Amino acid sequence: MVNDLIQRLKMEYSDELFEQLYRLYADRAIRTATAITGSPASAADVVQETFIRVYRNLESYDLSRPFDPWFNRILYNECNRYLKKHARVVPSEISEERDIPSENDTYDFDRHGEVYELVQRLDDQHRIPVILKYLNDVTEKDIANMMELNVNTVKSRLFKARKKLKEWMLQNRGGNQHGISMGRDPWDQEIEDGLKKGTDDAMRHKDEIWMAIKERIHSEQARRPAEAEIPFAPRESKGRRRSGRRAAGWIAGTAAAAAIVLTVSFQTAPVQAFIDQVKEWFAPQKTVEQELEGTPETSVDQLHEGADYVIYIDESRFKMVHESGVDRIELKEKPTDDRYPEVFMEISQEGIDPKTAADRIQAELQAYPKVESNSVDEPIQGWEVRAVGGTGGKEWDDPVIRYYVFDNGQGGSFVVKQQYFLEASEGFGARFHNMMKEFHITTNTNAESDSK
Repeated sequence: MVNDLIQRLKMEYSDELFEQLYRLYADRAIRTATAITGSPASAADVVQETFIRVYRNLESYDLSRPFDPWFNRILYNECNRYLKKHARVVPSEISEERDIPSENDTYDFDRHGEVYELVQRLDDQHRIPVILKYLNDVTEKDIANMMELNVNTVKSRLFKARKKLKEWMLQNRGGNQHGISMGRDPWDQEIEDGLKKGTDDAMRHKDEIWMAIKERIHSEQARRPAEAEIPFAPRESKGRRRSGRRAAGWIAGTAAAAAIVLTVSFQTAPVQAFIDQVKEWFAPQKTVEQELEGTPETSVDQLHEGADYVIYIDESRFKMVHESGVDRIELKEKPTDDRYPEVFMEISQEGIDPKTAADRIQAELQAYPKVESNSVDEPIQGWEVRAVGGTGGKEWDDPVIRYYVFDNGQGGSFVVKQQYFLEASEGFGARFHNMMKEFHITTNTNAESDSK
């Protein structure tokens, strides 16, 4: 049924067909987003963004692949994007005694409401896998793929989270199992029922969310009359804003991309002088605070200049190597143990548009067990092509290759290749992602602008 809907939508969009798709997945999306964000209002925004992204990417969706994992990954990415912007205050370790409610704690919610609140006490590393498994029925393999983790890591986190929730529930009930559901594993049923109960209230917003999604789709269609006959044609990354996002005259792309595009109409020497002046606006170093593998980390990153761009690098961990046509950011001290796959990020440019470059890269990676390509808004606005090698996500050392392809402002594309291994996704993968947030283009695009 789902594939039939998508096939028909690919041929010709209609509100009726897309609403059918929405209704099929709205419940899981709203409940999951509510549980992860902790707020029905925030969940409504996340669900809107999820279905708008589905709308924009249906044209590139591969009908030979199952839809659910593809949809779940988009939903998770939108939830994760929300969490990065709105930090939660949670314990750093679920095993600490202070995490356990005291015997004197009182609760105003019923038994299932209690379970929901206890799940919310977990840190995100353990909370999110629990929500995905028990509320959205996502397999451990798919959770690992979505969170870029080893399957065994996901199993370990679920085991620890389930153990902690059981301890908390028993302590709240005086050490007995009074009221525990019977049938299948009672603790699994408790968690599932509790998560559903805790997200029931958000379901009343289902119709409002659909109306907002439909309005945004109509708004996008009205802004793209030239593309009206091409359903779901992806928008090129030319520095244009999407609906609902603020525009800025000198700043192009999304805030996450942070790409500075200079539009001046002087001769070559003044143009270069102006570009040099703009480069001076960037501080030579910047203090960066980020959370990696659940632990806050602070670094002082240094400004590095490449061809038509600048980027900040943590020189305590990485170094920049300029090669012929490629700038390579690699580990300052490489591990001596050859069990660890190579970790690096390469930056280059090609003379073709981003979509064409992304399609070529995706074709080159088809030998990998898992390959996917999507348009993205962050850390840059453009295309992301991601592949997992080895066993396809079952082993800790499976190589992960991620490409970001985006407009270089000169009729071509920047191509950023990141490589690390699965177990390092929350470490090196997150560091590379955050580096790209501080990737700034310093390119004169006047010729392109004048030609339009």
